[in-house]
Amino acid sequence: DVNGVNVIIVNEQQLVDIEPNAKTHKDALHSPNTATFDPVAICNQLAKELQEQGVTILRNTPYNTRESGNTIRAGDTKITAEKIINCAGLY
Repeated sequence: DVNGVNVIIVNEQQLVDIEPNAKTHKDALHSPNTATFDPVAICNQLAKELQEQGVTILRNTPYNTRESGNTIRAGDTKITAEKIINCAGLY
């Protein structure tokens, strides 16, 4: 409740009543005002919508260096664009 999220502790039977497919040992946390989602599905849909708007998405393309201005070298590819977003994360 520190973050303003409604979270309650429920026992095994209450959990089954809320979500028959969920399993727990003794107690579980139930947050009725939040949801879960599939992050892969979200990212794939976002990529689809961006590509429909003309955005180019390069996957598995290692960033090497910034050459000048808005030009970078990524793997064997030289890329010049108005905006370049690198969201590779750690590797």
